[in-house]
Amino acid sequence: MPFAPSPEPDVVGAHAATDIVGRVPELARIDRFLDDASPGVLVLEGAAGVGKTTLLLEAIERASARKWTVLRSRPAEVEHSFVLAGLRDLLRDIAVDARDRLPEVQRQALAVALAEDEPGPTNEAGVVGVAVLGLLEALAAERPLVVAIDDLQWLDEATGAAVVYAFRRLAEPARLLVACRGVAGGPLPFALQQALDRRSLARCEIGPLSEGAVRRLLRLRLGLDLSRRELHAVYEACAGNPFFALELGRSGLELDESGKVLLPRSLQDVVSERLAALPASTRAALVSVAALADPSEDVLARVGMRSELGPEAYYADRIVDAVRALKKIPALIDRLDEYYPPRGAAPPPPPLADVAVLRPSRGWTYLLVAMVAALVGAVSAMALS
Repeated sequence: MPFAPSPEPDVVGAHAATDIVGRVPELARIDRFLDDASPGVLVLEGAAGVGKTTLLLEAIERASARKWTVLRSRPAEVEHSFVLAGLRDLLRDIAVDARDRLPEVQRQALAVALAEDEPGPTNEAGVVGVAVLGLLEALAAERPLVVAIDDLQWLDEATGAAVVYAFRRLAEPARLLVACRGVAGGPLPFALQQALDRRSLARCEIGPLSEGAVRRLLRLRLGLDLSRRELHAVYEACAGNPFFALELGRSGLELDESGKVLLPRSLQDVVSERLAALPASTRAALVSVAALADPSEDVLARVGMRSELGPEAYYADRIVDAVRALKKIPALIDRLDEYYPPRGAAPPPPPLADVAVLRPSRGWTYLLVAMVAALVGAVSAMALS
């Protein structure tokens, strides 16, 4: 018995609070974190695809609505070994003159860390940490400050060390908000629970949605109005994971005679089918966007790629979020093995699985990814210079 989703409703703002279902306690916890008079650290933790990023983005929107300064970073697995890549993300929107009140040695350390200057004799990791501390204190003295990091487990070691160093010593009030994949109560990256004051560190487990919340999610996002039998089958298959539920709903599900969902062979198949249904020009543009370290609507416009995304280009922020989600596909596939057991041995993962999932062509995949990454990086640098 097949059932397919209706076209997704036109919802402006993929992370508007009205789009977030089944997370009333979590949203209330975020509000308490932002409203608390004393600074602190909030860790959103849970399984891949459970909705941590959605909640973190909503928290960023709420902090921005309060006119707070927000520094953000959304590292990907492939960037984990890039030294200070996360710091460049955090500080990319901060004006250069904000560093003017720092001592010269700290300004120089930040300029080198942000690839604005040549390395000098004083560029040690400790100096960068002191410079980050000084800059955060200067920013927090002007207005409330939030440092928001998604997928903390993929943040590079140098940036993580600098952030922990700064938050251990900040004299001005600032908040650290992170989303992290893992088991609730388990060890945190960079030993946050040991490095920071336990009294100021709170952990919020993001668990599975209820069956009723999954029903509302599928109706809101996909226009699906499932029978009780169909909903129960979907919920049993996705185990309350909203990402899995949406992917199952988008795939046009069928139930077998016993009422269970006929599962795809793998999440890779689900994503591949969705990509194959897109126009060729859109798929080509997505390959280019996926090669960008930090895709944004502004960058797409500057390098002339938004026109390739079709007449729905004004929803570019949703497309960018979808591409960022592709960066998590390798880990999601691992977790989905129990739900979508692959047939036969899986091929070894490519160097950039988030881009190679598009499968431009067999042996040319790695070469294409390298060429696109180099080309888009060069064009973006010229366009933004």
